[in-house]
Amino acid sequence: MSYKRNETPKALRRARVLWTLIFAGALFGIVLVFSLITLRFHKSNMMNRIDSRLLQFSNLSNRITDQLKKEDAPPPFLFEEGVGIQLYDANARLRAAVGVQFPKGLKRIKDGPLKSKEMFSTLKFVTPDDEIKVFRVLQRPLPGKLPFLAHLKVGMDIGQTLENRAAFVRGIVIFILIFPLAAGLLGYFLAGLILKPVQANYQLLKRFSFDASHELKTPLTVIKMSTGMLLSKKESLPEDAVKKIETIDRSNQRMDSLVKQLLQLAKAHNMTKDIATMEKINLKAFIPEVREDFRAYASSKNLTFEITTVDDVEITANREALRTIVSNIVDNAVKFSPEGGIITLSTQREEKETAIFIRDNGPGIAEQDREKIFDRFYKADKSRHDTKGSGMGLSIAKEFAEETGIRIDLVESSEKGSVFKVRVFEIKR
Repeated sequence: MSYKRNETPKALRRARVLWTLIFAGALFGIVLVFSLITLRFHKSNMMNRIDSRLLQFSNLSNRITDQLKKEDAPPPFLFEEGVGIQLYDANARLRAAVGVQFPKGLKRIKDGPLKSKEMFSTLKFVTPDDEIKVFRVLQRPLPGKLPFLAHLKVGMDIGQTLENRAAFVRGIVIFILIFPLAAGLLGYFLAGLILKPVQANYQLLKRFSFDASHELKTPLTVIKMSTGMLLSKKESLPEDAVKKIETIDRSNQRMDSLVKQLLQLAKAHNMTKDIATMEKINLKAFIPEVREDFRAYASSKNLTFEITTVDDVEITANREALRTIVSNIVDNAVKFSPEGGIITLSTQREEKETAIFIRDNGPGIAEQDREKIFDRFYKADKSRHDTKGSGMGLSIAKEFAEETGIRIDLVESSEKGSVFKVRVFEIKR
């Protein structure tokens, strides 16, 4: 098996996506809040400037009233393009109008005609030429300089101002819509920088596990051969020496099993869902092959294998991955089943998938432990009490399953045993 130096684990890829979403979401949230505040401030500032301008025009009312003292006709001067002034008497009748024309009439408030307060309003109307106009209007009482003038109404055409605001709002909206893409790219880059040391440490750890497992195979094999030779002559050895050799042999077997599991774990990261690595597998032949691998182990505990298989069921999968997945689950079943127990292997054809069921007579898995059984080195109190177990079997099976598109589920568990379901989905070539 080759070692992939630059391979990125799925967990780190998921972490990078998660951190990208966090960064992008945080940046987008800040920009969104800032944009909303900007829009609110822009609107408030725009209206304040218009209202201030209207107040300036209304202060010119003294000039109008002074000129009306001397002339019977309205003053001929125009203050500014787009501005109009209307003068009303105490009976709300229009007495004079200067500048652009806008709808006539005084607004009323709840407690009667406007008397002493200023009142701003926005008017939208259609001219005789079918042109839509929008005016900002100020209405206020006049000082008592002329007995026939009581109220002043100043209006300003704000159509162009509103168009400018609409263009500003459109620009902000377009920016908000485009920004998530830029935020996502920036977040992805920043997440990569943050996770780079983590990935480097992961590669170092993986390399160490890979090399250490290979380096340990040779001395473990030598120890196994040596203890085997000594135990073959145990009749000629002292009883204390035999016990120590047997202890060494058991520890060596456990260490050998752990090394094999580490190699399996390293191999799992090299698995892919590439259809080129998959082949047709006949379960009628595959299931008995798995049983034969564990026949000696099961016989040592007087366990019985039962196989129920639909004839000639074929699936498309990575044979090595499927073999590792099923074997690790069966290994657990043999390990934790009581003496004289029964292990059942069966298959079931379902829509768009084929399921392999492994049932044992073990002590079951407590409900609070079921979500953790696929974690590395995890041992449930009830079902993982065997000292031979490393707590890696199911995690290795899960790693192979995730890398090759196979799914493993614990579908049943009680004091009478557990049932695992290995789901292989139909693949169209």
